[in-house]
Amino acid sequence: MNESTIKIINEKCSDAGISWEQGVFVQPNHIPTNMKAPVVYARYETGGYEYNGANPKPYTESRPKNHLQVLDIVLGEIAPSCNFLQYREIERSIITMDHIGDQNWYGCSTNYQVDYIKVSDLEKILSEMEV
Repeated sequence: MNESTIKIINEKCSDAGISWEQGVFVQPNHIPTNMKAPVVYARYETGGYEYNGANPKPYTESRPKNHLQVLDIVLGEIAPSCNFLQYREIERSIITMDHIGDQNWYGCSTNYQVDYIKVSDLEKILSEMEV
């Protein structure tokens, strides 16, 4: 995936209103620092603790309906012939999932679900699928 394709994908993410939480990035937040290659990245807030006076109060958030919309956008650009079963195989085999927490002031925190795919792994599996 070249830089112009990444730019197109990120512009489409922006147009879809998901550019802050999803896109193709190099070293976005919560990705291991030793990974220097581009990743297809998606994260959403799962909950945490919010400040409500003397004691932080726990809260939870549901998975948004548009989570991993970036993968749809990426595949539409680089593999438009990818079918549903191939998409499911990509979801099951190469998405790395992680749960991350950020500490804030007064004992508050925010938890995230972070999912990412190394672009090189995506290109490899698409090649193997002959998509």
